[in-house]
Amino acid sequence: MGVNVNKGIEFKNDWEEIYFLSLGTYFQTIINELSKEIAIPDLSDKKFVSEELIPIPKNWKWFQIKEVIEFSTNLNIEKELPADAIINYIDIDAIDNKRYKIREVKQRAVSELSSRARRVLKKNYLLYSLVRPYLNNVAIIEDDRDKFIGSTGFAVFKGTLVDNTFLKYFLLSDFIRERFLNMLSGFNSPTITQEQFTGTPIPVPPLSEQKKIVSFLNRLEKNEIGELGKHLPYNVESKIIKLHNAQLNGIILKKELNKQQTYLQQLSQSILQEAVQGKLTQQNPTDEPASKLLERIKAEKQKLIAAGKLKKEKELAPITADEIPFELPDGWVWCRLNDLLSFDKYSMKRGPFGSSLKKDMFVSKGIRVFEQYNPINDDPYWARYFINEKQYEELKAFTAIPGDLLISCSGATLGRITEIPTDTDFGIINQALLKLTINKSVMSNDYFKMLFRSSFLQDKILEEAGGSAIPNMVGVNVLKALLIPLPSLSEQHRILTKVQHLLAGE
Repeated sequence: MGVNVNKGIEFKNDWEEIYFLSLGTYFQTIINELSKEIAIPDLSDKKFVSEELIPIPKNWKWFQIKEVIEFSTNLNIEKELPADAIINYIDIDAIDNKRYKIREVKQRAVSELSSRARRVLKKNYLLYSLVRPYLNNVAIIEDDRDKFIGSTGFAVFKGTLVDNTFLKYFLLSDFIRERFLNMLSGFNSPTITQEQFTGTPIPVPPLSEQKKIVSFLNRLEKNEIGELGKHLPYNVESKIIKLHNAQLNGIILKKELNKQQTYLQQLSQSILQEAVQGKLTQQNPTDEPASKLLERIKAEKQKLIAAGKLKKEKELAPITADEIPFELPDGWVWCRLNDLLSFDKYSMKRGPFGSSLKKDMFVSKGIRVFEQYNPINDDPYWARYFINEKQYEELKAFTAIPGDLLISCSGATLGRITEIPTDTDFGIINQALLKLTINKSVMSNDYFKMLFRSSFLQDKILEEAGGSAIPNMVGVNVLKALLIPLPSLSEQHRILTKVQHLLAGE
């Protein structure tokens, strides 16, 4: 019976990705499937603890790794070689732990290397990193080089009673992963010792069976299995192929879903971009022009300033023709974000900086602290931190209430936005958030959220953001000056309705 596999997008790469990712599991599965009769270890043998051992076939035998390998030698390069001698050096980051090969050999002068450069490397020896062994930095050296040296972070060895490739598969198995995870010591670079490594039990089959397992897995890598049952029993090979195909189908489906999600995101952005440019709906000539709306709001603000109920702000620069990115429909007008804000002096407020919010201030119950999680997940209800009323008195300026908008201010989630709904409690914002209160007489929250999520504003925010590895939100004054395409309130409602229908596929 031949192998029936599914073809998919980037099939060869998908096949290999699943193969290398699952290689240790396949090896472990082969052992489990071959173990129809279990060999019980000799409990009088003090070098083994019975509960550590996995079941193995009856014609296999347990050894310790040190009994079936031969270590390479060490070389004190500082004493044996001149300081300017160039050596071929392998350190741990030179291993490709996705393909289990050496990624690069570095040429370094002896004077540039630390005392860890000691292991002599030879063709057909294995490298296995004792530092963070769970990362599977393992490879077989495929060529000879002059002055070939590796880091002491490696165990460097070759099999004597065990085939090298069989050894590599064993070191990728779940049995090894779980064992070494329980042995790690050290914080920054968790490590196992060479003694722990060499004392590890290894199940060893007859050499002929080792070669059959290696041959089967090598052929699986190349997708050249052919008829099942030629290397290992039919039921064993069949199980591995089924496992592989199931995972292959999963990764192909995942990639297709990712492509569809990307397509939907692009479609969504295209719709939003047309919406903010007024291209989705027919203009109604009976609508009050947005310019009249702005004039009325500005007049109202001036009255409040004259009555001493509102502090006069510094005038923002007038909008110039060079700033305008696209032409608006009749009845629309360009304004600045500041023109949309409520008359509250805290209508745009960045969260407290520095140590204003300390961890020792937080209590289990009280006034909630809004944090980055809320706009990222569009979930204003969720709260992890609370402060008491006395602490709140010192932080009142950072209050956010139902109807306010919360914007993420830094990192990969810069520019995410959510609204505090009317049926939740007020709270204060932390340093990662910006609070906005929109004047509902000029623009609805729903329309502003749609506008803010469009590439028109998102691109501008990222362009203005500071920082490199972790970009920070632009300053409040820069945000207030952002250009906003403003339609009438009636037009905002029509656009929102149209966008909702289009995104729903209607």
